[in-house]
Amino acid sequence: MKKAFVIGNGKSRIGFDLNTLRGKGTIYGCNALYRDFMPDVLIGTDDKIREEIELSEINPDVLENIPAKIPFYTRRPNQLIKTHTDRKWQDTDYQNTHSRKIEYNWGYSSGPVALTYACVEKHNYIYLIGHDLMGIGAKDNDINNIYSDTNAYKPSSATATYYMNWVDQIRRIMLEYSDINFARVGALNNFVPENWKECSNHREITFEQFEKEINNV
Repeated sequence: MKKAFVIGNGKSRIGFDLNTLRGKGTIYGCNALYRDFMPDVLIGTDDKIREEIELSEINPDVLENIPAKIPFYTRRPNQLIKTHTDRKWQDTDYQNTHSRKIEYNWGYSSGPVALTYACVEKHNYIYLIGHDLMGIGAKDNDINNIYSDTNAYKPSSATATYYMNWVDQIRRIMLEYSDINFARVGALNNFVPENWKECSNHREITFEQFEKEINNV
């Protein structure tokens, strides 16, 4: 049984120690996850986060070439990154040569692209963690991202991103890879998209169930 863990950045995963996943399967991460935890594979579709990751080698807060350390997939890899007044530490134009172009579902968002790579790379049990989809707050309409208020992200005061694109993209992936078992862990407010219910290879589990499964309890 070949397992993969696809880590989103929704707040439902706060409190879960991602380090406990080491050695139990391939870990796919999205966007700024690398700041706190280094996955085995990183996906970042948008240009702002791509630039941050590609500049990691010269960023004094990182000083490690992330795209050279782990596979990093993005839509427009290895572009020349001009100096910017927001980056006092970048004194010359810079180009990273280690990023990789997304080859599957190029137009999808980072989470669904990460999920696609987990499928393409022949994992038969895939767990989605931190893929909350919906917003938070009294009306479920506030931004729901661990990294809000940081570079390349919306402020925490912003309205939540419309999530049906993510819902539809993940649904298409689950239907296409019908021989793979998908489990989403710790759904926020027990929200399950109605159109996921047609995917017989998908299920929803709690963090408690998840830990029992991956530890064979």
